[in-house]
Amino acid sequence: MISPRPSRRRQRAPSHHGPAVGDDLRLKPALTATEQAYITAAMGRAKGNQTVAARLLGLSRFGLQKKLRRHAGEDDDAED
Repeated sequence: MISPRPSRRRQRAPSHHGPAVGDDLRLKPALTATEQAYITAAMGRAKGNQTVAARLLGLSRFGLQKKLRRHAGEDDDAED
């Protein structure tokens, strides 16, 4: 006689609708660092040419310039 298979009940993942109020996931610094790394890599690959770097990143040249200015400003604030 063949023994029945043990039941494999699928366990439900706990219901979670996002972080609780007050939780600090520190996502912004991680995103900023990742964005800066991509911009630096694109500028290196483009040998400083902002038009080419913007095209590599899928941005307009103006958008890349705006991000470059913002990151330069954040670096200055970090030194204070």
